[in-house]
Amino acid sequence: LTLVEKILENILDEGQIRELPEEILNGLLNILCGMLKPSRRDATKGRSSLGLLMEKLAYSKLTGKPCSTPEYPTIRDDSFTIPDEIDDPPANQVDTCVDFHMIEYSSELWFMTSNQPQLLSNKIINFGIKGRPSAYTNKPAVYQIHTPDSRIATNQAECVFYDYGSKDWVNPSGWCQVTNDLSTGQDDFVDCSCKHLTHYAVKATALDAGIVGYSSWFFVACFFCMVSMALAILVHHICSMLHAMFSANLLMHMCFACFATQVS
Repeated sequence: LTLVEKILENILDEGQIRELPEEILNGLLNILCGMLKPSRRDATKGRSSLGLLMEKLAYSKLTGKPCSTPEYPTIRDDSFTIPDEIDDPPANQVDTCVDFHMIEYSSELWFMTSNQPQLLSNKIINFGIKGRPSAYTNKPAVYQIHTPDSRIATNQAECVFYDYGSKDWVNPSGWCQVTNDLSTGQDDFVDCSCKHLTHYAVKATALDAGIVGYSSWFFVACFFCMVSMALAILVHHICSMLHAMFSANLLMHMCFACFATQVS
């Protein structure tokens, strides 16, 4: 894989010097997309250097092209807003045309830091400007990531960005903030504001809509009620020879089952 990566890098470096045929660029894109398949179990997992090759491919597609105002449709209803101002723009720009890339990943394979997926909807949004390294910016980038099949019912959602130095998803000094209220569990998306130009994502736990709004204390109360019902059922069975209480037993069993389904 290291050899393949080096060959791709040499081709893409050449592509930023002179314009390459569209067939070659599309072939390189197919190769990189094939390395992104979540089903792969080889050395591509956690190999974030492949993300840098994807950025070079994006810039290779701009070589020799006129300046334009592009539009990029996103998957589902996710969105990304570029900061109003960019700190430390590239010094080698001679006009108002600036090359930038925006890449939307639906797989976190290259950026996995554990054995299990940890990003909401496996979504990563990557933005950067050619000639400007990934770094802090005073004006935040704003993005929104949805989860289509279940709702966010957690206060622990965290907006993060990928740090190539530590090879991990981080949020130092609160550079990234969740800007919508997740406490009610009514939103099926997370809004983020992040003061960094890099790869963006959300760490969050997506829970079924059926338990939205249930706090941990609700389950604690259900557990204690279930224990009380179990003790009452035990007493009724012990004393059944003395008192015939079939209807009461039936009611206790039903209540116990109801609380047990909530706790389980």
